[in-house]
Amino acid sequence: MYSREKATRLHLVRHAEVDEAYHEVFGGQIDMELSPVGHEQAKGLAKFLNGRTFDRIYRSPMVRVRQTAKPLLDALGREAQVIEDLREVDFGVWTGHKWHEIQEKRSEEHTSELQSHLN
Repeated sequence: MYSREKATRLHLVRHAEVDEAYHEVFGGQIDMELSPVGHEQAKGLAKFLNGRTFDRIYRSPMVRVRQTAKPLLDALGREAQVIEDLREVDFGVWTGHKWHEIQEKRSEEHTSELQSHLN
């Protein structure tokens, strides 16, 4: 029989907003900082989740993820286990470029490949 008390609960959190310089950029594994808005979002996340019980907390090694998690971890008095395999997708030669740059510089074949990665 299903018991709510024994059920596993999984919270997935995406990093907060990054610096505007990276908007519309294939950031991938670039270690970008949070924007001022992102830091406020991270504080809001800490308020929202504070008081909840977590058996384990995992995060990627990315700076934006560390900055997002820090207010919550501080509030909980906890550390997160860093897992390398949680890193962002590597966009290869597209990393650091904006959408329109890729469309302008790359052939139709590369644009189709991009769409297949995003679908």
